[in-house]
Formats: sequence, C-alpha cells, structure tokens
Amino acid sequence: MRHLVIPLLFLIVQSTYGQVFMPTDSLSIARVALLQGEWLDLTNEGTLDFVFMTATDKDSDTITAFRMDDSLSTRDSLTLSLPGSIGFEAVDIDNNSKLDLLTQAAFDDTTYLTVYYQMDSGAYEAVVIDSLAAERYEAMDLDQDGTKEIVYSTHDQFLHFRKQNASGGWETFHEPIATFPSGNWTFYDSDNDGLKDLVISGTDGTTPSSLFYSNQNGSFTAVDSGEFALLNARFFPADFNSDGTYNLATIGFDLTGTLHVRLHVKDTVVMLDGLQNIENFEVFAADLDANGECDLSVSVKNTSGTSSSHIYFNQGSLQFIEQDLFIPGALLFDNYADIDSDGDLDRMIVSNRSDSTTFTFFNNTSDLGNKGPSIPQNPMTFQTGRGTMLLWEESQDDLTNSKSITYDVFIGSSTNTADVVSSEFDLTNGKRFKASRGNSGFEESMLVNRQNHRPRSR
Repeated sequence: MRHLVIPLLFLIVQSTYGQVFMPTDSLSIARVALLQGEWLDLTNEGTLDFVFMTATDKDSDTITAFRMDDSLSTRDSLTLSLPGSIGFEAVDIDNNSKLDLLTQAAFDDTTYLTVYYQMDSGAYEAVVIDSLAAERYEAMDLDQDGTKEIVYSTHDQFLHFRKQNASGGWETFHEPIATFPSGNWTFYDSDNDGLKDLVISGTDGTTPSSLFYSNQNGSFTAVDSGEFALLNARFFPADFNSDGTYNLATIGFDLTGTLHVRLHVKDTVVMLDGLQNIENFEVFAADLDANGECDLSVSVKNTSGTSSSHIYFNQGSLQFIEQDLFIPGALLFDNYADIDSDGDLDRMIVSNRSDSTTFTFFNNTSDLGNKGPSIPQNPMTFQTGRGTMLLWEESQDDLTNSKSITYDVFIGSSTNTADVVSSEFDLTNGKRFKASRGNSGFEESMLVNRQNHRPRSR
C-alpha cells in the first residue's frame, strides 16, 4: 500500500489500481446545517445543478433549496420554503416531465407529508398527502399502471401506502405493513417480473431481523425472512454479476456496532468489509471506472468526527479491489452524476469542518467514457388480459454487458408527452434529470396495467 497526498488535502490509500476520481475544485461557505444534497436538473435546462437544502433559520426551521453548477459557483435560489422538512425526493409524480418534490412540511404547527408539484411555469404547488409525520418517503409505480404510489414510514413503525384517485385526492393503496425498530426498507424487482418487491430490516428487540415481501400486482405477501438482517441498514439494488437481474447491496450494523458491507447475489452473500466506529454512511452503486462492471461506493463518518470513502471496484466474477479516501471533516453527502456529459460518473463530496461547509468536486479520470447503449430496435405492442405489453430488442453497449442495460420508457397521449408513463429524462433534449436506472429494469418489455389505472386530476 502507498499513500499519496493530493491537492485539497484528500489522502488516497490505494493499491496498484489506478486512481479514478481526482479533486479538481472546491468551495467553502460558512458552516450551515445541511439536510440533503444531490445533482438534479430541476429546471429542464439540460444541465445538472447540485441542489441542497439548508436550515437557514433555526428558530422557524425554514428550509430553503439552492443550486450550484459544476463550476461550484452559486446560482439563483429556488426560493422554496419547506418549514419542518427533513429532506426531499425529486421525482415526476404527475407525469408532466418535470421533477416534483416529495417532502414533509409544517403548516399551522402540524407536519404533513406533502408533494410540491412543479408547474409548467416552474412554480410549485403544494398538495398535502397525509397528516402523519414521516421518517422516510418514496414515490414509485407499484402496480404497473403508469402512476406512482407514495410509500412512507412513520414513528409508529408502520409502512403506509397512498395512491391518487380520480378526483385528485390520495387514498389508501395497501394496508400498512409493520416495520422494525432501528430499521429501514427498500423496493426492488428481485425476479424481473416488472413489479417491485419489498425488503424490511431492523431488530425484533433482541437480534437483527428482516422480511422479504413479494409484490403480486400491487399486493404484498411475506415469503422469506432473515437474509438481510442488519440494523439501520441501507440498501442499493444493482447488477453486480452482469446477469441481468438485480442483486442487493446491504450495508448496516450488527449488535456489536460493526458496519457490514454485503452483496446478496442469488444464493451467495459476498462479504466486502467490516468497519468499526461508524456513525453515519452514504451508499451508491454503478460502473464508476468504466470497465463494464458495477462497483460499490460506501462513504462513512466515524464516531471520532473524521470521515473516509471506500470504493469496491468490481473486476468481474464478484472479485473486488478496494480503494480508500480520507475525507477531511465530517461527511454530509457523497453524490455521483455525469456532470460534464463525457460518459462517466463524477462526484461531489460535502463535509463539515469546524467553521465551514466544504463542497469538493471530483472529476472521473477514466479514459473509457461510456458512449451509451444503442437505440432498441423493432418495438412492438400487444394486448393481454392485464393490459398493454411493450416489447423491443436488446440494446448493445460499448462497455456494459447487454444483459445489464436498463431501459427508460415513456408513453404519452401525444408527441413529446409522458402523461401515461413518465421516465426520468427530458423529452425535449434527451438529458437525464438525475443519475438513475431505467424504469423498466433489465427486461426488454414493459406491461402497462389498465386494470389498475386511475385517471389523475388536480
């Protein structure tokens, strides 16, 4: 092992594996309380801004979102006040090809789960979903009808489901599902049937526990337990063995406080690391070094106040090379996106120091930027008893195995619209709103379920 000190005081501990990310710019501001930060195109301009939320007034707990471009010069404020918020999810909920904000906000001293719909003008309209205070929330299509349900967990340790009805209100989609203390949850399509299954983990009071729920056309049935049992876990579904199915990266604590990094690949559990004295961590998975294999990034804040990054570069056949990076200060966020549109993922690390908050931009130095997959050929549709099935031929890619390509599908009632099924890219310029995988997964097909479809109105 050798140690290399590079500019901006980042220390890289690396093997003979080449350095993939190099810091190229940084910006420090007076220390603020940041709640969230990620690369997004909220304005449909075709460029990604680093959008972050900060508590600017601790007395009223007013939250404001700002934008930064890739040169780390601050841009105009989004002037969106979200009092009482704990963060947001940016997702197109109403299928108008603009990112909305799912969050919680306080009105008249009551906290509500709220959607801030982005209008065509760029202004936001708030619609309350529920008066329950949520710990975490996510919007996704759980029954293949093209509309997104909202799922959120609450302090009473239940997972709640809401779906929009024809009048524009929100009603119960599925009965609540009990969660675990010290727990977390995720949805992913484990069996390539187009439906997102559910994993819940936490503790039963004495030992780490987990449950796996199979999605049967929007109805969830518990079918397995124990495999993903860790405390305060975070999950990241990805294809780590290039076979065209989602595996699950599970990162969480055991009863001794050790942070475990595990990959669940079919019937195999790959143990990548066990980290000690960890307070908080960030997780991301993608092909970071442009070799066609999915890598895993785990960045941690230690109980001592120091921080570090651990990237497990996938060499194929589930063989990994670890590269570590010392992060000055206390880690807040670690986010990836292709900021310079050169076909590889760049990086932003945000950390707090004694009197400042620092944003450090890392450029991906890989020489093999991904040119992107070919356009799928020979699309066709046919009717089934459940709805309309879309089919297309497999794409080819210069780096990624064709089985590991995901597809983003949009369906509209007219040209350049996505009011039936929305994707996460801009229909006018073809640029993505954020770094994400395609909405149809690895399958060269998508079912639009007419039986479950409900017209939207608001």
